[in-house]
Amino acid sequence: DIIEDSWQLSHVLSALTEAQRGLLLESVESKLSNIIKDAAQLGDVLSYLNETQCGVLLEAVQSKLSNIIKDAAQLAGVLRSLNETQCGLLLAAVQSKLSGIIKDGGQLADVLRSLNETQRDVLLAAVQSKLSDIINNGAQLGNVLMLLTETQRGVLLAAVESKLSDIIKDRAQLGDALRYLNETQRGVLFAAVESKLSDIIKDGGQLANVLRSLNE
Repeated sequence: DIIEDSWQLSHVLSALTEAQRGLLLESVESKLSNIIKDAAQLGDVLSYLNETQCGVLLEAVQSKLSNIIKDAAQLAGVLRSLNETQCGLLLAAVQSKLSGIIKDGGQLADVLRSLNETQRDVLLAAVQSKLSDIINNGAQLGNVLMLLTETQRGVLLAAVESKLSDIIKDRAQLGDALRYLNETQRGVLFAAVESKLSDIIKDGGQLANVLRSLNE
């Protein structure tokens, strides 16, 4: 009854050793789903806990996670406050909700930034069926490609291939996407936008800029 809200919980956790934090968490475990009200509170408390303790907390609030983390901005905000292990635990806890949380390429990139390679695989798999709806333009495509491995870029490109001619609007967007692709992937992109290249690249200067992107 001493710990009545997440601010009090975080404040006490900050003053304890790792072992003492475990004891405190155990004593309030049954109340955690009522103590943690929103994403900021969740991230603040998680940041003080070790892997086992994070698991206890996330399990305790699992049934309320869709109310606690309501959108991609909140998810990204919590992830930024966590270490790599904690990020993985949170991602696993919200995995089934990811395709509903992430609405566009900007949000996808924001979440990806806090994840390691394996965690990015998990995220891409969770939203793969919606990637063609999530990526709305070439700028978003380039921003997401920048954060991925070569293999992950291939997965993303395959998912949006049928929309590439609509996604790539101009020379700058084409260059941004090409910069992060390997030779085979660039061939896929060029084939997809081939019918629109005369609209995308309008003069020699723009062509030169695109060619420079191939060498970066």
